[in-house]
Amino acid sequence: MSTDPLAQRIARMHTTIEHKREIRAVLLEQVEAWRNLVQDARLRNLMTETPLSCTDLKETSRHLLIAEDELIRVSAELEVLTEQRDSLLREWVPGVNV
Repeated sequence: MSTDPLAQRIARMHTTIEHKREIRAVLLEQVEAWRNLVQDARLRNLMTETPLSCTDLKETSRHLLIAEDELIRVSAELEVLTEQRDSLLREWVPGVNV
């Protein structure tokens, strides 16, 4: 690894960004799965109109909201990290910032 502190910082940020992208990809899949489950719960609730189906819909919707909130949070973090990394890349001149 380079002895250039700025290059090391950029490399660490890149690793963090890649990790956040993986987390975001998983969250996107989870949100899609929860949306499907909410849709199924809505249909069951419309067909049966029981307290249990209503509770199931509320609980499933709550999980969807939590997953969506986490997706928004991780996406915002990723955007900030990417902007910071891009800013560092604009400052960095290989072999000069040592």
